[in-house]
Amino acid sequence: MIWLFLMACNGEIEDTAGLTPVGLRFEEINVQGNLGSATDMVMVGNDELFIASKTGEVGHYRMSEDRLEELGSFTIPGVLDELDCGLISLAIAPDFADSGYLYAGLCTSMTESGVVRVTVTSDYDAIAATSEPLFFLEEPEANNPWHNIGALNFDDDGYLWLPFGDKTVRANGQRLSNALGSIVRIRPTESGYETHPDAPNPDVPEVWATGVRSPWRATFDANGHYWFGDVGAADFEEINVVTGPGDNFGWATNEGPCTTGCDRFTDPVTHWTHDGVDQYSLDDPDVIPTPARVASVGVAYDSTNDQYEGLLDDTLLFNDFCQGFVRGMTVAADASTSDDRHLGHLDNAVGWAQGADGFVYATTFGACESADSSRGQARLFRARLRYE
Repeated sequence: MIWLFLMACNGEIEDTAGLTPVGLRFEEINVQGNLGSATDMVMVGNDELFIASKTGEVGHYRMSEDRLEELGSFTIPGVLDELDCGLISLAIAPDFADSGYLYAGLCTSMTESGVVRVTVTSDYDAIAATSEPLFFLEEPEANNPWHNIGALNFDDDGYLWLPFGDKTVRANGQRLSNALGSIVRIRPTESGYETHPDAPNPDVPEVWATGVRSPWRATFDANGHYWFGDVGAADFEEINVVTGPGDNFGWATNEGPCTTGCDRFTDPVTHWTHDGVDQYSLDDPDVIPTPARVASVGVAYDSTNDQYEGLLDDTLLFNDFCQGFVRGMTVAADASTSDDRHLGHLDNAVGWAQGADGFVYATTFGACESADSSRGQARLFRARLRYE
């Protein structure tokens, strides 16, 4: 018999022999310094990471078993930090070790959001001056700084995927004349970007998929499928998957499962309601009832260096920022799903990543229903197995 031990929350050693792993618990990591209002993080190499703060700062850290050590920090210039706007997301270039390119998704005004590229060097004070715009979208009729750019993700072919919200103008979801309310796919070059030869709309070749409202967090699975959470309006939160060019997810004709014109729309893989009695919330005994909902995608777990005894094999993690439930779906090679199950609870999880050590990490900030939710103390957690 293999004897397994883990460190319990009270610091004592707990014998888990004979117990079955049933989910995840989240242990807080001691952070040297202040994470600010953390919005995203990206792992670099074996033990380093960048963490974005909504106000525009990026911290560079080194991870050890029991703490996070700050190596330095720099600022992304031109960030508007207001309500949902700010420095929203980060991604490192596939050739980061050579180029030092870091991409940042941000707002520059109430009406505009997009991506800049900076070159990371050991001289943190010089990084801001390297900032150059890559791709921006503006909606002059936006009435609030909401529904901006979301997560940044590179695919295996070097294309950068950019989920853009509708900027509060519902018609943008089905408007083919611009890229708002769409998933953009472009490949950065030294002088700009290239579009994909299979782009479905030759008039706006940056667009790969359409019909989204406020896509926020996203990830790729091992088979190259792109998963994203779309934050709903009055009725439904959605988890969607893009499996090919031209997918249309229905907003604003439909929210949640399709009810009108369904032949041209792709339904969400899963969804939950805003009525307070959705099954996902009922499955989690730690949920505190609230009408607020924010769909989010975590990571598609890579079990090459498995830390979870097979529990997360082929699993996509997703969560609700407001409700706090964390769930997993088993994802097949064709993007079909099964075994949608409750895994754990983490309030206000905003950024997810898997480290080279095989563990899943999450940053949190704020409180969902606070009028100034971005200003709560940001924290960093490592996911451990929970046993019965």
